[in-house]
Amino acid sequence: GRQNPNMKTNLEFAKRVKAVLDKQHPGLSKGIFMGRGDYNQDLSPHSLLLEVGAHTNSKEEAQRGVALFADAIPTVIGVSAEGSNSPPAAKPLDGESSKAWTTILAILAIVAAAAGGFYLINRGSKTS
Repeated sequence: GRQNPNMKTNLEFAKRVKAVLDKQHPGLSKGIFMGRGDYNQDLSPHSLLLEVGAHTNSKEEAQRGVALFADAIPTVIGVSAEGSNSPPAAKPLDGESSKAWTTILAILAIVAAAAGGFYLINRGSKTS
């Protein structure tokens, strides 16, 4: 949706996906639709909402389309597919991992501090 704080990053990611799809499987994707609603793409800066198939094609055709889409994703995220002889693309998602670990460590530190504080408050008096 247009109210998404990650909209710019998500749109750039969607454009990368579309460019790779157009190169590897021309005509597979009809384009990028910008809806008015909030479709949970704000949960991650690399979220996409895919619509697969339509009333004009069969379930099997839609499944083949998803397989072709999945075939393109390793190139988009910068890893090589199994059995591929081509080198991986540049890794556009580098840096996300370090941010994730920093967040995890901060959460663990807060939980540890809260648990320690809870223990100190509730340990009671040691006088007999």
